[in-house]
Amino acid sequence: MRIVTCEKCHLSIPESDKSWDLANQFNICPNCKNTLSHFASIPSTAKTKSTMFFAHTKHRAFITFTFLGPLVGAVPFLLITPSAYKEGFIVIIFAYLIGIIPAFLAGLVFNSLMPSYAQSKRHQEIHIGALSGLLAVLPIIVIFGITKSLMLLIVIALIGVISGGICGHASKP
Repeated sequence: MRIVTCEKCHLSIPESDKSWDLANQFNICPNCKNTLSHFASIPSTAKTKSTMFFAHTKHRAFITFTFLGPLVGAVPFLLITPSAYKEGFIVIIFAYLIGIIPAFLAGLVFNSLMPSYAQSKRHQEIHIGALSGLLAVLPIIVIFGITKSLMLLIVIALIGVISGGICGHASKP
């Protein structure tokens, strides 16, 4: 019986264990997601299945950013509006009109920066989502000339960071 040990977390995986199949198929440690060097290359059928899984996940992440991002960005404005129960629908519509383009950009940036989900580190999707949200609101800040007001600049950047982080976390499988 063969046993493989991960170099990073020192997890021993015997051939009789169910995690052996996962480690053998994807060449990763099931505990720490570190690449295992003890196995041969991934078979072409497993590579096709994993590629399809990650493509679906990236597609899902893009949709999450595009549709959830403006809604998360509208929450602070709903909280500060004194009559949110009357004008909440208008605030949400306005948030989608203004926020759909930065959310779209954040989804694109997130998909380009995020490594495959099987190799991601703990809470990495939140950090990359926050960075992509910040990068996506920068064109809006420049287009609307918000750079003249420091307080408004900070608020818009913070909304981008928070909504990007939330969307990044929500898009993890």
